[in-house]
Amino acid sequence: DSHVIPDNRFSATTIYDSRYHPYYARLNGSPGWCRSGSSTSNYLQIDLNAVFVVCAVATQGASYGTEWVKSYQVQFSMDNQAWSTYRETAGTD
Repeated sequence: DSHVIPDNRFSATTIYDSRYHPYYARLNGSPGWCRSGSSTSNYLQIDLNAVFVVCAVATQGASYGTEWVKSYQVQFSMDNQAWSTYRETAGTD
């Protein structure tokens, strides 16, 4: 990761504690972002600050190897108000 996206473009509804800031959500960002609690409404948001074609999303487990994402949705917005969920061609999230 070349830190093309500045740290302040990463935000989240919660963080587990001060060691798990949203900007650690970058691939190979140690120790990684970790939410607080088990609510499914927690999210990580990355503001690209421009229109981009996103070709792939990668996830990885925590640097200590015991926690990882099992499922997620990708949502996008042009105005930070109206959000759409990306769906595969077959219609799945």
